[in-house]
Amino acid sequence: MDKIEIVSLPVEQLKSLIIECISISFKDLKLFNAPPIASTDQLFTVKSLAVYLNVSVPTIRSLVKSNSIACVRTKKLLYFKHEDVQAYLQAYRYKSQSEIEIMSNEYLKKKRGCKGHK
Repeated sequence: MDKIEIVSLPVEQLKSLIIECISISFKDLKLFNAPPIASTDQLFTVKSLAVYLNVSVPTIRSLVKSNSIACVRTKKLLYFKHEDVQAYLQAYRYKSQSEIEIMSNEYLKKKRGCKGHK
């Protein structure tokens, strides 16, 4: 068993020591190493898209099978265009309350010819 030693440190030195230990731990666990954002001309493979979306490979294959996401097939390989992935994500995006209000006001103006509904 390791020997325990009690040391007295100034508060600032203790803070920096704690921050350093936490930083090293996070780097070791790779918690903050998010996948790089794809450039718009890059093609995703099934595996790279799964990592990018933080889902499993079977989930990606299920989305392809149900035609929920567009893909490019070359024999048995699947590729995904960046804009197709963004379109898929946009289709399942929840609108904010302000976006819903704007859309409803535009709808009312168009349907009834009313002005200033809020």
